[in-house]
Amino acid sequence: MLRSDANFVNTRTFRKGTRFHWAKTFILAENELKAVWHNKPLFVNAFLNPILYLVFFMAGLRGMTGGILVNGIEVDFLAFTLPGILMMLVISLMGHTVYRSTIDKRWGLLGYKFMNGISPLSYVTGLMVYPFFVFLVQGVLLAVLSLFYGITYSITNLILAISLGIVGIIFWCSLGIIITTRINDYHQRDIVLGLMTLPILFTAPTFYAIESAPVYIQFISWFNPITYQVTAIRSFFLGQPDILMIIIATAISIILLLLAVLLIAKAELVSNEH
Repeated sequence: MLRSDANFVNTRTFRKGTRFHWAKTFILAENELKAVWHNKPLFVNAFLNPILYLVFFMAGLRGMTGGILVNGIEVDFLAFTLPGILMMLVISLMGHTVYRSTIDKRWGLLGYKFMNGISPLSYVTGLMVYPFFVFLVQGVLLAVLSLFYGITYSITNLILAISLGIVGIIFWCSLGIIITTRINDYHQRDIVLGLMTLPILFTAPTFYAIESAPVYIQFISWFNPITYQVTAIRSFFLGQPDILMIIIATAISIILLLLAVLLIAKAELVSNEH
């Protein structure tokens, strides 16, 4: 139901529409995958990125560094940084969600989908299907490539680590949707996303042990969600699950998902993007 100005969702109606509809979510996910499939350069780039990061960046740095101490155990540099590469890929997938949700708002597709019975929860989760799929393939690809460098993991630990990476996608894609609902100016949005990425990545133990960082970076890292996400993923890869980090990483993803659902239910149906 739309108000007379046709710009806002009737929140009393759509706040109640929080149920998850499998059939409609699958339809939305299918449309998302079809849209991406027609943009093949984007698809190819998504699968080249992990190869480039591992083969040309981390493998090169590996020769310049020794092992890194984790809980008193020396870990190979490549094994330590693999979760960091995964988190870089997770954050990059947030851009897809921002782009798709922006398109929906700009061309009135958000309202059309709501009017056809897609609930806010189904909409948000539907936008995450492509990032889920790409990350799953990227994670397996990185694990296979790491075998050529002598880095091995048990199948169970690999599955658990990639599953937790998918939990991380829920956080970052939800954040992308939240940003889209709050910032209508695409210049401002691009600035926010651009300025946010590097500080977030490099104030967390993505590619180095946080204990070796300056005190101010260690302090900032406590407020950085990647700290908990990458540490939790790394703990699975190393076969030493950190229960506290896993719980925190999961909890913040659930919180952001609920917030994204709430805000998209109140979102403008027609964007004033400029």
